[in-house]
Amino acid sequence: MSVLRKGRRPGWVAVLITITVVVAAVLAYGFTETYRLEVKEYTFANPDVPDVFAGTRIALLTDIHRGPFFSQERVRSLVERVNSLEPDMVVLGGDYVYAPGYAESCFAELRNLQAPLGSSPCSVTTTTESTRKG
Repeated sequence: MSVLRKGRRPGWVAVLITITVVVAAVLAYGFTETYRLEVKEYTFANPDVPDVFAGTRIALLTDIHRGPFFSQERVRSLVERVNSLEPDMVVLGGDYVYAPGYAESCFAELRNLQAPLGSSPCSVTTTTESTRKG
């Protein structure tokens, strides 16, 4: 029979505490990541782009993931933020919803995007070795 000294914890308690802290950190990161909004400005110059596009401002909105952690109100706030940037065009890059049941409410808000040249969805498919056939 082993005797535990006062003030000394068995090794499994330390392991349990470590696992709990790691799980809590991962969950906290996932939750806080949904609140992160990045606005980056880039200047693009290419001789193949017609002069008529000089000064055109394009906003790229992607990876919204409307779902249980990203409410319709937050999508509305995101749309308001994009509109405040006064882009000439908005490109919607994909990953709009977490699950199909959230699509209607997400697109109801995205319809409120305002840009003189409009907004346009685009689809990007990533191909990796594991998904490539042939």
